[in-house]
Amino acid sequence: DRGLSYLLEGFSAGFTEDGTEPEEERFFQGLCGWYLRDEKLKQNLISYIEAATAPVAESKISQAAATALYGTEIKGSVTRLEQYAACAFAHFISFGLRLRERQMFRLAAPDMGNIFHEALERFARRLEKEGLSWGEIGREKREELVEACVEEAAMEYGNYIFQSSSRNAYMLTRIKRIMKRTLQVLTEQLGAGSFVPKGYEVTFAEGFYGRIDRLDLCEGEKEVYVKVIDYKSGHKIFDIVDLYYGLQLQLVVYLSAAMEQVGQNYPEKQVVPAGIFYYGLDDPVVDKDTPDKVERAILKELKMSGLVNGEKEILPLLDRHFTAEEGLAPSVRSQVVPVETLKDGSFSKASCVTDTKGFEKMAAYTKKKISRLSAEIQEGITRINPYKLGDRCACDYCSYSGICGFDRKREGYTYRRLKEKSKEEVWREIYGED
Repeated sequence: DRGLSYLLEGFSAGFTEDGTEPEEERFFQGLCGWYLRDEKLKQNLISYIEAATAPVAESKISQAAATALYGTEIKGSVTRLEQYAACAFAHFISFGLRLRERQMFRLAAPDMGNIFHEALERFARRLEKEGLSWGEIGREKREELVEACVEEAAMEYGNYIFQSSSRNAYMLTRIKRIMKRTLQVLTEQLGAGSFVPKGYEVTFAEGFYGRIDRLDLCEGEKEVYVKVIDYKSGHKIFDIVDLYYGLQLQLVVYLSAAMEQVGQNYPEKQVVPAGIFYYGLDDPVVDKDTPDKVERAILKELKMSGLVNGEKEILPLLDRHFTAEEGLAPSVRSQVVPVETLKDGSFSKASCVTDTKGFEKMAAYTKKKISRLSAEIQEGITRINPYKLGDRCACDYCSYSGICGFDRKREGYTYRRLKEKSKEEVWREIYGED
């Protein structure tokens, strides 16, 4: 019924608030009056008004219910804690009630990501099987392997879906193109330093489980340096402020798990964190006039985001352009990691660096943050409290907006506004929390 749809839209949009166009408001009031003249429709209208104006209730389940839903110990993927930090109600719907979106016969972003991950793992395994390293394989052989690995990954995922429409057939072609670009860039990034991939899809299950997409190591006489990389579809940025609020815990947890495993494998050596990184699986378009400039621009666009151990012995292992007899080479802007040095050899403000102690402090802070978030979940907190930080909010890509009824025009519904902080402020608080 078009009248009912308009009526509900009116309550949602707030047609009766000050500032509404007079003509639109009169029409809305007339429609309400028409519903009031019919007793059955009147009761429906009253229900709609009550639903539209009812204040949000404090949402919390009992500890007994929380234990029944989640168990006596909060376990699972680290992303569940990130979701709770973003909005407690979204976590409750997803991990408490375990509601899922209806499965549709179509390719969505998560499907693309799964195929990328599977193809990358297959590529790495094929290299190992054929006794090849990333640096040894030529472009022609690499692209041949990419074609085969993407086809295999698509077949396992359900190849028929790629034959179901011209659009999906094109998506498979696009995946192959992005994969070829990805493997070219990853090979060049590895070639810029001294690290060697030692593990792919490395699993761990200490309290929380996860899979590290790639684990790179660099062995020294007394130390072994650790770098973890997580592949992301699209453009993912590591932000220490998001870590501070619990919105981005994954990389730090992965690094801690990786260092523990490496320590078991190299008991005679000191395990040192070198960096945590996101690599965006993308095929950027750049506007340059020569092939050489195009390649440099693409490398810049696909530079990894993350946090680097900037100690003078470690950074050159990630990018040898920083190598110098004393200290770090000045005036270097890395095409591999988010670091650049100024003329005096110091780091620019745009650099994302800390030192070994900083990584240790960050790991300790993350462990405490996880404990706090887990404790809140066990208390039964399920309130509708989406965060807002700058121009981002938890509702941007939420699948449960049709369930929670979050509406800022209604009493009690408001964003949980997180204070914007500088990197320096966050690091001071991380160091201060012992």
